[in-house]
Amino acid sequence: MAANPTEFRPAKVTTPASPASSSTPSSSMPSSSMKERRENPRIRVAQLARLHEEAVETAMLANLLGRVPSVLLALSLCSLVAAILGTMPVTEIAVWFVLMLGGMAALWRAWSRADAQPFELPGLRAFSSDLSATMLYAGFAWGSGAVLVLPSAAVFFAMIPAVLIAVLLRAWKPAILFVAPAAGMAAFSALLRPTGGLTDAVLVVAGCSAIAALSYWSERLSGRMIQMTALPALVR
Repeated sequence: MAANPTEFRPAKVTTPASPASSSTPSSSMPSSSMKERRENPRIRVAQLARLHEEAVETAMLANLLGRVPSVLLALSLCSLVAAILGTMPVTEIAVWFVLMLGGMAALWRAWSRADAQPFELPGLRAFSSDLSATMLYAGFAWGSGAVLVLPSAAVFFAMIPAVLIAVLLRAWKPAILFVAPAAGMAAFSALLRPTGGLTDAVLVVAGCSAIAALSYWSERLSGRMIQMTALPALVR
């Protein structure tokens, strides 16, 4: 008997597709969309406007930073004069003077840290927050002197530094954070006096309120003048 021969059929071999052929057209879409965003004039103008706003904020905070040494000098001189003219016991004057030294040291520390990088916007923003907190403390510390140092001169004790701080800082927020507690403490000290206290308290509140209002509107006016030169943002 003859055996049937075995038939061998060659298997089909499939070659893998090359990487170049497997790429899809969608791979080029991100680069094309990014190119379109770069070439869009409205987006460019919006970016330019944002950079302009950051530059204006940096300039304003840098100018505020440059005015802090004058504020430190004014506070130091006022504290020294008040301590010399104080009519209360030496221990109370010394306690008040230590409180003022703490506020001035904190102000100097905030200024020195920001002055190391005077044109870095994050550092200037941190300095602005530190300045607000420091001026609030300094206002309470100074106002306590109307009780501990010169209770008979509450009006002048509150008005003179309020004017100096408002004029030297030329920034409404830190100025009012100093003026408000200082005026409140001075008015409270005036009310403790048996005679003439109510009149002095009213004068302190009215005078310091006028100083704060003038500081606020002065800053608003300067802000409007800066906004007039701002670039129009076409895309928000």
